Amino acid sequence: MLQRSWIIVLVAGLVVCGGTLSNSFHYDDFHSIVDNINLRVSRVGTEVVKGYFTNPGTFSVDGDKAMYRPLLVTSFALNHAMGIWLGLGGYHDAGYHVVNVALHLGCAVLVLWLAALLGASRRAGLLAGLIFVLHPVASEPVNYISSRSESLSVLFYLLAVCLFLRGESGNSRWRWGAWLAMAAGLLSKSTTITLPAAVLLLDVLIISGRDMHRVARRFVSHHLPGWIVALLYLAIVIGNGWLGRSLAQQVRGPWEQALTQLKASVYYLVLLVTPVHQSVEPQFAEQAAFATETAGPLLLLLTLSGGAWWLARSGRWRALFLLSWTVLHLMPTAVVPLNVLVNERRAYGPLAILCIGAGILLASTGFRRQRRVLAVAGCIILGALSVERSRVWADEFTLWRDAVRKAPRMPRGHLYLGNAHKDAAQHEADHVLRDRHWQAADEAYGRAHEEARELDLQLRALNNRGGVRLAKGLIIFHEDRARASTEFSAAEKHFQTAVQRNPSYADAIVNLGNVTIMSARVATTRGEADSLLRRSIEYNFKALALRPNHSQAHSNLGVSYQDLGEYAEAVRYYRRALRLTPRDWLTMKNLASVLYQQAEQEIGRGVTDAARATLVEARTFAQQALRLNPAVPSGQQVLQAIESRLQTLPRED
Repeated sequence: MLQRSWIIVLVAGLVVCGGTLSNSFHYDDFHSIVDNINLRVSRVGTEVVKGYFTNPGTFSVDGDKAMYRPLLVTSFALNHAMGIWLGLGGYHDAGYHVVNVALHLGCAVLVLWLAALLGASRRAGLLAGLIFVLHPVASEPVNYISSRSESLSVLFYLLAVCLFLRGESGNSRWRWGAWLAMAAGLLSKSTTITLPAAVLLLDVLIISGRDMHRVARRFVSHHLPGWIVALLYLAIVIGNGWLGRSLAQQVRGPWEQALTQLKASVYYLVLLVTPVHQSVEPQFAEQAAFATETAGPLLLLLTLSGGAWWLARSGRWRALFLLSWTVLHLMPTAVVPLNVLVNERRAYGPLAILCIGAGILLASTGFRRQRRVLAVAGCIILGALSVERSRVWADEFTLWRDAVRKAPRMPRGHLYLGNAHKDAAQHEADHVLRDRHWQAADEAYGRAHEEARELDLQLRALNNRGGVRLAKGLIIFHEDRARASTEFSAAEKHFQTAVQRNPSYADAIVNLGNVTIMSARVATTRGEADSLLRRSIEYNFKALALRPNHSQAHSNLGVSYQDLGEYAEAVRYYRRALRLTPRDWLTMKNLASVLYQQAEQEIGRGVTDAARATLVEARTFAQQALRLNPAVPSGQQVLQAIESRLQTLPRED
């Protein structure tokens, strides 16, 4: 009978999640997956995995975003390698979504199993599994690839509790399996650190029946290994420096953090009970002082405390455990100040726990025909809301337009919507539509800068606004150099302001190098142009000292050396840029262009065989660039020049 419940839950999950496979990558996916050179392996061998387990920097292409989640990174690398093996490419997003869906379904099965192990009826377990697998809060861990850290850690968290309970049958091997599952959860996300406390609470309230002497006798054999695993994990993250760097970031003070997370408790409760106004970037502000905004959450906390006391007095220990476990699961993010105040994925673990309670409660009230109809209707509504929410995650436009509509005062939504317009403008051949996208991007970045309180977001908005002005200058460069020069100057002011506010902001330094290249192209003398190009090289080397894997810096160096006529150096840096970002269509086109210039030099020296090989490679890069972006600037002209030159060379014997 239990297996039949599993099948029902899995089928329901597949029906709801099946439409997510065509959804795209989103925001953090780019630095942690798409641009992360550490994942680009065709085979995930021992040495590769060893690097993930020893170096937190492998989590991201950006060293500032390092995290110690080696099992998560390994799963991304396996996704990449599998895509290569299947001939789909390492970044076929459907493969990544398949894994996310499988993890969610696995969590749903564990919810059902855990309910049974806690003594719930088959009907209660089925309801718990269905509510969980269909609930819209799960849409973020399913649709957002980087949120796999949440579903992966919750999977191992639930598995550990299930194995611990299964070990009560007398076979200690189940308990050792629980601690192995805990280790896997910690290597996926650090929030699993609360597991030993949760299992101890389970023993106190349910297994040992509040017999503290029995709990004390069982502590060494049943609980101590879990605490040792937690201490070993802490030793690892302290030793590799990740924990120290994370705690050193002064995000907000303890008082502000306490008030903010007190307010967050209401957000999570409302989200779980009425998931109808979901957003990837909810309208939520930091709370710095006790005010009316915290009165409601404080009342809720007191109510929950009163509810816990009532559950204890009335002997409802299972319900008390589930309520206490839910609060415990949220403790790490409530205690440790993080840049992101609240998000849906943090409610994923509490959702799994509360669904067990909801299933038990609904089944215990009786299950007559009317209630069955209501239960089916409720599941259908949850499923419909999940499907609708997954549609929002289809691409960057749908996701961030939804975020801006629901939370217009949150700067990150405007910033990423601007990025979506920028990307669309770069791929748009129609001049009118392209200009509209650039205008919309500029307005979105302006709004992001206006609303931002964090320095990081302000700098990114400034830098991106400068990028829009630079792009506009590039568009009109060949038609009106005077106007283009004005745009370049405006762009440079944005970049300079960003660097003045943070001298280590690599992106703005790179863009200063970029705009200096364009200033060189409108220079009146060759000497002035060369001087500007050398300055651009200095900017980009400075950026690389801060971020060695900054692909745009390498690409800019290629442009500078190409304009200086140093073609070998240009080719070298273009190739480095493409190793970092293999799908960078602009660098591909530039590499094709400089290879064409190299071939011309080889023809001048009479080395026609080498010239032909160089031109063939150049043609390949030009074709790849046009496949990725048919609107790549001067892409068709470069390809036509290469084809024309190939036709003039004598044919090989």
